[in-house]
Amino acid sequence: MFAEIRPVITSSVDGYNVCIIAYGQTSSGKTYTMMGPSNCIGVNLRSLKELFSVCAQRENIDYTMRVSKSDACMQLSIKYRVKLSSVTVIGTV
Repeated sequence: MFAEIRPVITSSVDGYNVCIIAYGQTSSGKTYTMMGPSNCIGVNLRSLKELFSVCAQRENIDYTMRVSKSDACMQLSIKYRVKLSSVTVIGTV
């Protein structure tokens, strides 16, 4: 599955806005895919590693990166609970 995401990461370094989303019914493996089991990192951390790797290969370029993560959970009352977290990386890779 990660092979399908690798070009998206490269596109983000090329200046495109990208989004990686896991969508599906309850207990279909979204969190497992994104986070991974305890012995193998998931898509989200692999994507960050790939992002830093691609940036490191390109010389003489300074990058400003903004990464955000959100989780939306539908509750029985049909209200959405959204948790947002954000990471900003500023500096030269």
